[in-house]
Amino acid sequence: MATRVSTVVIAAAVCICVAALYFASLMLRAAVVTDRRRRGAILMYCTRSIIDDWARYSIAINKQYARMHDYDLIVVSEPYDRGVTHAWQKLPAMVELLERNYDFVVYMDADAIVNKRDIKYEHFLAKYPGDIVVCSDEANSGGKYAVNGGMVIARNTPAAKALLRQWWALRYAYPEFAFEQWALSDIVRNKHPRIDGSIVSVAPETDFNSTYGEILAYVNATKGAELPERIPRPDRFVLHFMSMDSATRRGVLSMLYEEDRK
Repeated sequence: MATRVSTVVIAAAVCICVAALYFASLMLRAAVVTDRRRRGAILMYCTRSIIDDWARYSIAINKQYARMHDYDLIVVSEPYDRGVTHAWQKLPAMVELLERNYDFVVYMDADAIVNKRDIKYEHFLAKYPGDIVVCSDEANSGGKYAVNGGMVIARNTPAAKALLRQWWALRYAYPEFAFEQWALSDIVRNKHPRIDGSIVSVAPETDFNSTYGEILAYVNATKGAELPERIPRPDRFVLHFMSMDSATRRGVLSMLYEEDRK
């Protein structure tokens, strides 16, 4: 009888140990999954021709900022759909990065750089509730477009990924300038009732973007100065050298790159 009882006790102890090991392994797997969660990624889509030209300066500047705040900087140069212009290619790239388990993904145009490096992108995520956060384009476009597509912040949420996919699905419906920016403006203005534009927060134009007039004035001032590095930069988080030719971008971005190296 005693032997039988001791056998039962031993068997029970073994079961308890096995169960404990099993649940411990589950906890370990959960910890591993949690550890795989990545903080944030900055995405730049740059064709090979501009990477070999002026975009190498904007990439280097943004890479330094990303390193400061433990973000990954990812540069994509191959299109996802060769049937549409490069402006659309950021959308599937953003979804792909969110699927890699980043907390958020920031898309920056190749001609945009972070100017105020002490500010983190989490600042804007805390400030605006939207699953997607963009800046207004009302001043730049004279009210034609509601948003600017050159800077896009996406949280890792099902709603954000769904909207990015729905936005991408419109690529053949907007074959003319401003392409994906025009499409998102229509989403925000509820012209696509099947797409929930309410999840998009629209920040003021210069919150994490720039106005063309302000940037153009700065560029013109640097061209006329003997010591362009002494020209004060616009007091903006991001400087976006939109709608400028390659020579202008090459000149100003290389100058800013050299300034930052000092």
